[in-house]
Formats: sequence, C-alpha cells, structure tokens
Amino acid sequence: MSATTPPPIDGVDANRPVGSPTLLLRLAPAVYLPWFGFAASSGVLAATFPLVLERAGLSTTIVGLLLAISGIGSMAGGLPVAVLIRRLGEDRVLMVAVGALAASAALLAPATAVRPLLALAAVVALLRLLAGAASTAIRLSRQAMLTTTQPVARRGRAMALMGGTARVGLVVGPALGGLVAEVFGFGAAFIAAGAVALAGVALFPRRRAEHRLLAPAGIDERPGIRASLSSAGPALLRGGVAAALVTGARSGRLLVLPLLLDEVGLNVAEVGLVISLGLAAELILFPAAGATMDRFGRLWCMVPAYGLMAAGLFWLAFADNAGTAIGASIVIGVGNGLASGTMLTLSSDLAPADDPGPFLAAIATVSDIGKFVGPLLVGLIADAAGLGTSAAALGAMLAVAVVWLIVVVGETRGAPELDAPSGGS
Repeated sequence: MSATTPPPIDGVDANRPVGSPTLLLRLAPAVYLPWFGFAASSGVLAATFPLVLERAGLSTTIVGLLLAISGIGSMAGGLPVAVLIRRLGEDRVLMVAVGALAASAALLAPATAVRPLLALAAVVALLRLLAGAASTAIRLSRQAMLTTTQPVARRGRAMALMGGTARVGLVVGPALGGLVAEVFGFGAAFIAAGAVALAGVALFPRRRAEHRLLAPAGIDERPGIRASLSSAGPALLRGGVAAALVTGARSGRLLVLPLLLDEVGLNVAEVGLVISLGLAAELILFPAAGATMDRFGRLWCMVPAYGLMAAGLFWLAFADNAGTAIGASIVIGVGNGLASGTMLTLSSDLAPADDPGPFLAAIATVSDIGKFVGPLLVGLIADAAGLGTSAAALGAMLAVAVVWLIVVVGETRGAPELDAPSGGS
C-alpha cells in the first residue's frame, strides 16, 4: 500500500482534509488528548516544582540542574523507546509512558519531604530522569502514529495541531498548578500533575491493525535498528542538524527573554504578561503553520517562521527600553507560532516510510541536545558579554538553521522518495 494513501482511520476516509471536524474528532482521543495531557502536566510542574525545591533549601544552581536532568532522560530514552515501539506497538508504549509520567509527578509529593537535602536531590533526580524518558516515549509514539497514518499532503496540518495542542496545555497547566498549590498545597499540585497526564488517555480508543500502512508481515521483516539508521544516515544528518539548531535557539530564548525583560525594567507580573502575549500569538497562528506546510511546502512555512524568530532575537539584543523589548518578544512569539509542528513534520517527511520509528527516535535524541546547548550558550555568553549578546547569538543560530534548511535539507513536501531509506542523500 502506498505511503501517501493511508487506510481509513476508524472508518474515516483518509482523503478527507485534515481540517475535517470528523477526522479531528477521530484523531483527538488517540493523539491530541494524550499530548495535551502531557503538556498540561508539564505546565503544572513548571509553575510549582522550582518553588518547592528552593523553599526546601536547595541552591538555584542545583534547582536548575534538577530541571535539566529530565532532558538527559529524554535524550537517553530515544532509541530504547524505538525498540519498545517495534516490540509493543505505539499504543502500549503510550500507556506505559503515561503511567510512568503520572507516577513521576505524583511521587514528587512525598519526595520533597525527604531529608537530608542530598537525599532529596537524588530522589528528585531519579524521578525527573523517569519523566524525561516518559516524555520522549509519549512524543515518539504519537509522532510515529501520525507518520504511519497521515499522507505527506496532510501531515503538516496534523503535526501543527500536535504542536498547537502542546501550547494550549502549557497555558492551562501553570494556571491549574498555581491554583491547586495555593488552595491545597504543593503536594496536591504534584498529584494533580499526575492526574492530568492520566486524564489525557481517559478517552483513548481501541485502535486496530488496519490503521497501519504496513501489513504485519512487512513489519516483521524490518531491518535492525542499527541497519535502519545506517541506511537513512544522510537524511538523519540533514534533519538532525536543523532540529538541534532550532531546539537550541528555542530553549535558549526561554531563559534570555524573561531576563532581558527584567533588565529593561519590567516587574515580574509584567514579564509574565508579555510572555503570555507571545504565547497567545503562537496559539492563534499554529493552524496557519499546518495549512502553509501542506498547501505550499515546508520551506514556505519554516523559512519565514524561523526568520521572524531570528529577527525578533536580534531586535531583543538591542532593546534598551520596555517598549522595544515587548515588541521583540511578540515578533518572536509570532515566529514560533508559525513554526508550530515544523520539526515534527520535517522529521516525519525524512523518515523511512517502511520503518519510521528508529529514525524519529534518532532525530529526537539529536534535537534534545539543543535543550542543553541553548541555555548553556545563553549563560556563558551573558556572563562574558551580556544578555543582549546572548540574544544575538540565538538569532545567529536560527539564521544558520534557515540557511541549512534552504541549502542542505530542501523541500520535503511531495517528495516521497525522501521517505525511502535509499533516498536520504
């Protein structure tokens, strides 16, 4: 069966546009609700977890390290998750991962009472490693599911909606976490984070074998993980460099933006409001990202989106007053909104059509390196030359990513030969 003509999903005609309300309703319980639950759970912790650790007496450096440890779990979990997806299937991996994520969040409630502080840090680190690996499993299982059921012509909108769903969860989660912590305490907020993750799979449907593009015999004949990645090596290099550059700049901006807004004189509440304005722009624009990718091509979305983000970061680098900084942050938010789902779509386009799991896992692992490089780059450059120079460095990183996408990666929409292992040159 052709990779560009998937079978019906729960009885829905695969040729319907992804914007079809019927198709979105069919995909929501299997893809978007679990992904929303993950994002909202992460948002709950983002609003509460650092505060608890600081109030327990841990230094800011140790708190930052414990926050970053989940990224190590995410990177380490990529290829093992690909193996599990092969053996257990995307849905079973999702269920196990959601359970692990919920447990890692809920167990923070008793863990934060552990003493001495060294033991507290050790226990929390283990839980965050588990959360990082679980987050990778959730992401890859849903991305693999969409990759094997959505044709190239519809994939951009499906992936952009996945990105938009995460953004909604990251808006809802912090508000929920703050409210629960204020009324019931931090322990209740951690339990709520676990409950939200589980709620994401409450409506999960029973998916059937005919949803796959490949027959079971074809799946059994797939090459080993190493052989699969070796044959797709050129495509992995092209996509991995782009993903690492983009993720590094995106992660770095989360650190440099609030610090620069504070530096130009905004108070904490105003900083939060400005960041929320940028996030609102992202929520409004993610449907346009998917439609552009599918209708005109991936580059028509990625180049303007990352170009805008780069311009916003360069503008932020020279901001010397609140108005300029606010304008720059909104431009960055608009660019990031237009980029919704772009890296998910790109990696899915480049993945081998007959066995995308290992490739997607490898891309995710390389991409997660950017989560460390971006903030680390901001810190090192800020200490040496100031926050403005850090923002400019992130803008330069995105500019390099844009050039790489145009010159090296090229357009991947409507080019199914890229999906084949031998077509990654």
